[in-house]
Amino acid sequence: MIHLETARLSLLIRQAVFSLLILALGAGMLAPALLPSTALAQDAATDVAPSSDSTSPASTDATTASQTVTLTARQDAYISSAFPNTNFGSAPNLNLGWQAGGQEAMRILVQFDLSSIPRNAVINSARWEMFQTQVVPVNDRNMDFRAQFLNQSWSESGVTWNNANFLGGDSLPLGSVPGTIGWQSGDARGVVQAWLSGAQSNFGVIITGDEVPSAGRWRVFRSRETSDPPRLVINFTTNCDTVPPTATVQALPRFSPGEFRVFWSGQDFAPSGCQPSGIANYDVQYRINGGSWVNWRTRTTGTDFGFRNLAPNGAFVEFRARATDNAGNVGQYTSVAQAATTIDSEPPVATMSPLTPIQISTSFVVSWSGTDNLSGIASYDVEFTLDNGPWQPLVSNTLATSFQVTGARAGQSYGFRVRATDQVGNVQPWSQTPQAETIVLDFPVVVLDSIKPDVIKPTLPVTDTFELSWSGYAAPGTTIQQYKVYYTYNNGSRTLWQSFNAATTGAMFPWLQLGLGDGTYVFDVTAVNNLGQETDLNSPIAELGRGGAIVDMADTIRPRAYMVYISGN
Repeated sequence: MIHLETARLSLLIRQAVFSLLILALGAGMLAPALLPSTALAQDAATDVAPSSDSTSPASTDATTASQTVTLTARQDAYISSAFPNTNFGSAPNLNLGWQAGGQEAMRILVQFDLSSIPRNAVINSARWEMFQTQVVPVNDRNMDFRAQFLNQSWSESGVTWNNANFLGGDSLPLGSVPGTIGWQSGDARGVVQAWLSGAQSNFGVIITGDEVPSAGRWRVFRSRETSDPPRLVINFTTNCDTVPPTATVQALPRFSPGEFRVFWSGQDFAPSGCQPSGIANYDVQYRINGGSWVNWRTRTTGTDFGFRNLAPNGAFVEFRARATDNAGNVGQYTSVAQAATTIDSEPPVATMSPLTPIQISTSFVVSWSGTDNLSGIASYDVEFTLDNGPWQPLVSNTLATSFQVTGARAGQSYGFRVRATDQVGNVQPWSQTPQAETIVLDFPVVVLDSIKPDVIKPTLPVTDTFELSWSGYAAPGTTIQQYKVYYTYNNGSRTLWQSFNAATTGAMFPWLQLGLGDGTYVFDVTAVNNLGQETDLNSPIAELGRGGAIVDMADTIRPRAYMVYISGN
């Protein structure tokens, strides 16, 4: 039953151009729906940019002739606020706007079945056509309206005001309804393409007119229950390329660092006699340690991208890709990975082998070793320092684990450090201190091993002697003939206490017998070789044979802490 009074339907029917949905349902407003920007925005926000797409657009030679189809509404209805629980799905009319007499708002729902259009079809044009039968007030100006994509299914026989006004989804730009009678049309290309591509679910649209009560403006259109139902006239071209493309990820090395690039490529195919349309974009996934696949690159036109610290050290990472061509054919992911690698993000560990404290030759061997639990060591770098000076390169980028030092400077100290680089480029940081040290002899050298005790106090077991022990080293071709022990008391002059033969490497120093009291004792032990050369007490090496001790029997020496006294430190 037609809800509006019969007098309304007796107006003269005249043809004019219908602008309903021209703006709202046009191609231009559909850009956001047709081209989701999530993947492209992600590419732009990443500091590792993808390469440009090298694939070609579809060729016109790959298409068949265009086709035109006319589709009538699958279902349509209007709803009324004055009759919120009444269904008008079987009515011959579709009402839109505000009917002042009944104080009612009226809205239109319409849906078309696009299943006869191939999903890979390119929509060349699409036009809405509806027959307007009544304009109130007569000869009214254009009436503004808005339209929304419906986001849920609905039934022509069950839709009402109370259950339909919650179905509206994405809003479309404003349009207008002309105040003329007859067939009206408007551009629907963008809307149809959005439905066909899946950018919008095809539940139809809901249209809302001018619902300002003071205006009292409304329109009437014929429904699908009449001989002039709402219709869509669609011209489209179907690409003859019906074969999906393939994509593959380039093989990766067995091990990769925490940051590395992944490359992929694709190939498009077509039936015999048809040109491939070309690859449009790629989707790339990864998974870690056999877990779930994760979408990584989505609808990207690039063919490489940086994998940046997305997996922990030791993780096994796999990749796979699929491609979509310009005809809309979507390839399938492979069930197994196309490329895989193990993450090696930690540097190796290398260290120097210990050296003897004293070298009796200006030529000696330094050695080192290293470990890496994953990719393995690719090379070593070794540096040295002379007398704690600046670090200098000794050997670089080598797989050797030893080096023959020649021409060392006698009488000076050497320090060494090593770092390793593994097969994926992880570099061990340098040690800030030497990992191995030695001193090269040019004259006899003595090392004072210990002084026991280093402090004598009345609260300790009292002794009247210090026990000294030492070790001697002679340059090549010479021998040690004797050792000399010197002492200094309370910063006085150095005094020779006693000489010992080469076989003696220790003695008891009787401080009490010498008539010396409390204070600081500093000892210097030197060696004399068969050439008469004695340890140079002015050389830094002489410090090796120097040590100090404290006697505090009167308990009057009160440092913060008792410690071995070392001259010059």
